[in-house]
Amino acid sequence: MTEAPIVNNTLTVEAVTYYNYTTPLQITKREIKGHSESSFLAPTEILVKTKYAALNPVDVCLWQLCPKWLKRGQPKGFGGDFSGVVLQTGSDVKSFKAGDKIYGDIISPFNPEGSFSNYQVIDVTKQTKVAKVPEGLPMEKAAGTGIPFGTAYELITKHKNLKGANVLVLGGGTSVGMMGLQILRHLGAQYILTTCSSKSNAVAHEFGAHETVDYHDKEAEYKQIVEATKKHGKFDLIFDTCRDEVFVGRLKDVLKTKKEGGKYIQVAGSNTMSYGTIRYRDMIPSRGNLREQILSKLGLSNYDFALGSISDGAGFAKAVSDMWEKKQFNVVVDTIYKFEEFHKAVDKFQSGNVKGKLLVEFD
Repeated sequence: MTEAPIVNNTLTVEAVTYYNYTTPLQITKREIKGHSESSFLAPTEILVKTKYAALNPVDVCLWQLCPKWLKRGQPKGFGGDFSGVVLQTGSDVKSFKAGDKIYGDIISPFNPEGSFSNYQVIDVTKQTKVAKVPEGLPMEKAAGTGIPFGTAYELITKHKNLKGANVLVLGGGTSVGMMGLQILRHLGAQYILTTCSSKSNAVAHEFGAHETVDYHDKEAEYKQIVEATKKHGKFDLIFDTCRDEVFVGRLKDVLKTKKEGGKYIQVAGSNTMSYGTIRYRDMIPSRGNLREQILSKLGLSNYDFALGSISDGAGFAKAVSDMWEKKQFNVVVDTIYKFEEFHKAVDKFQSGNVKGKLLVEFD
């Protein structure tokens, strides 16, 4: 196992950083000072050698929406999802030991830390979305798990019992959508319909979808989904991973009411799949969407509408282990780049021509 290059109680790391939306992403060096003269790590910290870091939409959004005035002059770390190997542990750490393979989400908006760094110092009492890699799960797949799986699992399980349910997943080809399909199958959903492009059809079916609908023609999408409800009944849950507006103002056509146990869950984020240039207004819900949310919050709607974002805990880790053990879990990896070529991963992500996770690999 490689030792970290700690010299004079200081660790120099290489990481992708930025200052604000006007500055490029670049690899810079940062010094991490030891906790004390006698110990580099604080009692609750672990030192990790990063193996892979994975790119997520939230990473690009944070970079492109960071204002100039925010923590002016301080480099911000990039990325949240990673996998790596524990090199050292603090005196109070019991959950991990040196040599453990771990993964998770350490996203820390607008702070110096980020997963696109060759070493990580993680305080396990603060960064709680970190867990051991299940036996046999490849490290590259583990790296692409944290944010998309954690988001899907938390939003779905917090809001709905899925045993025997009819579910519509809007955006089954997105990272969160692909995780959601697998989770829904694992939790016993009876019928799963998803929208996706023709390129994602095969993967959607592999991950649990019974039927797919192409989202490009919105009126055709609407009609096909309504037809499905005539055969299978209205949906117990609509899980919207891409802010699809197809049913805004007409939920009555496809979703069970609040009294009947219906639920609409939407993942917060950009209303466009183009991440080349992200604007603040892209993050604001449409008028119709906002109306649905407000009426639901005020108890003035027949429909239960919930909005959520990235998960706030590591509760998903047990589900990952259970599903992997039962061969019900997989992560689609599009391309793996060397750390020094991270910009190629970002460029490809912003092009929109991506089917699966984009990763960078560290030596």
